[in-house]
Order: sequence, then structure tokens, then C-alpha cells
Amino acid sequence: DKSFEPLLEQIRQYRRTRCQLHLDDKILTAWNALMIAAMCSLYRVSGKAVYLDAAKQADSFIRKNLQEGDTLYVSFRNGRRGVKGFLDEYAACIFAQIALYGATLDSTYLHQALNMIGKIDQSFRDEKGGYFFYGEDHEAMILRPKETYDGAIPSGNGLMAWNLVRLTQLVEDEQLQRDAQRQLDFLSRKAAHQPIGHAMFLLALLDWDDPPAKITVVPADDTDASKLPLQLPMDVAVTLLQQPSADYPLKDGKTTYYICRDHSCLPPTNDLQMYDLP
Repeated sequence: DKSFEPLLEQIRQYRRTRCQLHLDDKILTAWNALMIAAMCSLYRVSGKAVYLDAAKQADSFIRKNLQEGDTLYVSFRNGRRGVKGFLDEYAACIFAQIALYGATLDSTYLHQALNMIGKIDQSFRDEKGGYFFYGEDHEAMILRPKETYDGAIPSGNGLMAWNLVRLTQLVEDEQLQRDAQRQLDFLSRKAAHQPIGHAMFLLALLDWDDPPAKITVVPADDTDASKLPLQLPMDVAVTLLQQPSADYPLKDGKTTYYICRDHSCLPPTNDLQMYDLP
């Protein structure tokens, strides 16, 4: 209502005479990691480098200010870190690393995700199933909960189910396969009574039962590998080879795609459009 506009300056002056409200300007690791994954998706959908640049900058900030060795911290404010990270921080950061790998095909991000899996197994894993909310290096409490229910953001255990399933599609590793199956079995029991509260787990289960196509890319010398993620479907699992091999030679001297889906592999192709990929 414009009739109040003449009064706004008086209200501002009056407000300045009162106590200042506290400002919650801390930077949260888990929330920023989820934002990184969202920015990677925006980049792949739009092709606008500004989104990928923002994701990389946020990832660099986390590594510089919110990580020490293999230990993550919850928050950062005024040059100081908060407490050591809980399961949510690690699960969200792995989720972000997988997204960065999908947007760049830079294997560094994939290796960082796998290193964090090792940290989670060491500090948070329960041999009976699932992952505890706080780790071995936190102060012990009376109870050690395992949160599985998705709220405003996915639960750490739900994210870990998705992370493990996705990593099994990107890396040949029997231990990852066992860990993914174990996490899905654990969450299946939790979600049976209220599946609507376990959406992240259901996404992981869907990808486990109906995995996306897997594409091995062999780039020709004149191919800009950094642009390949923009040419590939969003949900496929992609492996980028640095050079041709006996098992994966170039076809006709051009960038070649080896596609496997539905438990069978298709003939190598230079043109993704010839196959009906999602």
C-alpha cells in the first residue's frame, strides 16, 4: 500500500534506536554441498558455465575452510569453524563430489568421494546396518541415533544409499556393491511403514533395481572432453578414458561411445542419437 511510503523513513529511524537483531550468517557444509549438486544440474541442463563455476567455487571454499585432512566441520563464521561434521555433512559432500564428477568427468572428484566413503566407514558405520548420526571422534552421548527419515533435506542415511548405489555404477568394486546392498536392506525395513518419508532411499532403490545406461567414452584427440557432459544424458553413468585401449578402440578415428544397458552392450558408436537414451 503506497499510502505508507511517507512513513517508512520514520520507521527506519525508530528501528535504529532499538537493539540490533542477531544475524544468522554462518555457512553450513551440508547445505552448501546440496547447493553444489543443484548448480551442477543447472549447468548440465542450461549449458551456462556460470553455474558450474559457482559449484566449483563453493567446493573450493569447503575444502579450504570446512575441511582439515579427512575431517569435515559443520559450519564456518567469522574465520572460525564450528564443531566436527556429522553424517549429514559427509553424505552431502559425497553427493556433491559425484555431481561435480558428472558435470566435469574429472576423476579427481570421484576419488574424493571414495575417500570420504572410507572416512564414513571408519567413523559412522554400524555393523548391524546403517550409519550413526555422530562419529567415533564426537563426544559420546547416552544414545547414538541413526536418522533415516527425510525432512526439509534428505537424511544422511538416505543420501548414503543413493551415493553408494551411484558409485557402484561408476566404479567396479565388490565392497561398494556389498555396502550398497547392505544400506538398501537396512533402509527397506525403515521405509516399509512410511515410504513417503524416505524419498531419497526410494530414488536409490529405483536406480539399483533399474540401473541407468553406462557409457564409456573414448575421446578423439580433437575432442574437448570438458564439453562432453553437456552432450550426454543426465542420468547415465559415464566413464571417460584418457586414451583408446585394446578393449575400447576408437571407431573411425572419432570420439566413440560404448553403451551398456539392460544387461547387454550395444555396438560402439560415434553418434549417441542413434540409440534411444533417456
